[in-house]
Amino acid sequence: MNQSIIAKTDFFIYCPAKTGSSSLIHLLNRHPEINSIVGIKEPQFFRDTNITETKLMDYNTKFPLTNKLTCEKSTGYFPSPIAIQNIKQYCKPNVKFITILRN
Repeated sequence: MNQSIIAKTDFFIYCPAKTGSSSLIHLLNRHPEINSIVGIKEPQFFRDTNITETKLMDYNTKFPLTNKLTCEKSTGYFPSPIAIQNIKQYCKPNVKFITILRN
């Protein structure tokens, strides 16, 4: 794959289910400089074991074309080793994570 193509995602909400991540993404979307993935609540893109250039380009189209910070959340990433490996491989080197935990 052409490594010059990277995911547009600037940061992830990285947490297990039932921790309030949907509320957090809703609140973040109110910020004028933040933009989350459109039309898909939890895309689970980075859990794919076969990410191709075409799939990555399609993933990037899910974010509106703006100069805003882009955010994604998928609670399925939290327990998935492949998701973290893919995020490291296909995202910007300085990608950030917001983690939510609860008892």
